[in-house]
Amino acid sequence: MDAEALLAAPLAYLATIIVACTLASLIGSLMMLVTKYSSKLSLKPQLSEQLGNWQYETVKKMISEMNLSLPCMLVDLKTFDRNCLTLAKKASSHGKTIRIATKSLRIPSLIVRALGISPVFQGLMCYNAREAWYLFNYLTKENVYCRDFLIAYPTMELEDLLAASRLTSAGATVVLMVDCLKHVKFLDSWWDKNHPGREMLNVCIDFDMSWRPIPGVHIGAHRSPCRTPKDVDYLLGQINSTYTLKFVGVMGYEAQISGVPDTNPFTTVINPIIRFIKQLSFYDVKRRRRQVRSLLAQRGAHLHIFNGGGTGSALLSASDPSITEIAAGSGLLQSQIFDWFKANENGPAAVIALRCTRSCDEDIICCQSGGFIASGQISKDKQPRPFLPTCLIPFPNEGFGEVQTPLAVKSRHHSLSVGDPVLIRPAKAGEIAEHFDLYHMIDDMSNPQDVAVLPTYRGLGLCFH
Repeated sequence: MDAEALLAAPLAYLATIIVACTLASLIGSLMMLVTKYSSKLSLKPQLSEQLGNWQYETVKKMISEMNLSLPCMLVDLKTFDRNCLTLAKKASSHGKTIRIATKSLRIPSLIVRALGISPVFQGLMCYNAREAWYLFNYLTKENVYCRDFLIAYPTMELEDLLAASRLTSAGATVVLMVDCLKHVKFLDSWWDKNHPGREMLNVCIDFDMSWRPIPGVHIGAHRSPCRTPKDVDYLLGQINSTYTLKFVGVMGYEAQISGVPDTNPFTTVINPIIRFIKQLSFYDVKRRRRQVRSLLAQRGAHLHIFNGGGTGSALLSASDPSITEIAAGSGLLQSQIFDWFKANENGPAAVIALRCTRSCDEDIICCQSGGFIASGQISKDKQPRPFLPTCLIPFPNEGFGEVQTPLAVKSRHHSLSVGDPVLIRPAKAGEIAEHFDLYHMIDDMSNPQDVAVLPTYRGLGLCFH
């Protein structure tokens, strides 16, 4: 091979990186402009092929016959089941299992249902150990065998460690997250004093998967300081030097791929750029996860868990041979943000029913409540979206309000009137459960008697952070 051929590949890679970094910096500027002028943008009405099993007149009749108090949450269980199977198929096609991200459901009965739909669903990813302890007891009472709990975030709370101790003593497998020496020392000290001479505490290293192609450019979430295989090696050594902690796995979540929509109607200009950046970033994700896997093999570390991905990248992440499982939760209910991923195949399983309480003009209705805004970067895509009837559009300068939401009716033939229900979809799946005590589970859309009313965490008096 001549010198030109030897230089071609690295030079091409370098050129790609330079282009990617330039585009990344442009995205930041474009996003600022999009945010500045987004008040001039509005969503188009929902397309009929995006409605799934939902039919307005059927739901309206059901709400009336059941005398439901609005606003309320409605869940189409057939679509929920189908979403579960769709995600399970994506994971199993590459020999991966799915760990359910409980924060994206927050309804114990739906967690039980998902675990029973497919053997691909194995284990839970929880907010904290207190949530895991509650779910362990709930699942036991429901005769559901699930003893595998991964705590997704590091903890410095004593209550969580007490819950982890109870779980361990009860025979469950609970894994706490670490990403720095302070975490290791804190867990080691507490476990040694409060759980002496008994089972070791399982820990997982949170390996940061954000993309940093060149110094000063950061693409992804700001999470763990553990960013290189060398960092993993150091933490592994510190864990192995204790008598209380047992290394069992790595979590490498690629938020910049799994959590960033790439067909977002509010960012249409830069969606192709976002997809290009995500593709390049995944090459880097695979490379670094492969390096960590190789390092752990060299150190003789037994890897029980290598977690990665999420609903937004289920099939892509599952294709990475380095990981053993993916996490998913939002795609089971399919909140509206996850419609805006090119690879999405899931349908809307959850909607919010509001009541039309006034009409200030013949083509304007106002609904009581509606201001269920999702967390994250403040942008238009974090608000709900009108769903049914399909002729409704929010006002850009008003949006969705806490006490009322005005909607423009883009149809001269509409029959909406005061007292009628309006269906909207939340941007994120789990957060909306903090607003409702109960969810109405619909097994058969044509039979209003076939509806179960089941509690959320809030309805059970629970709150996890």
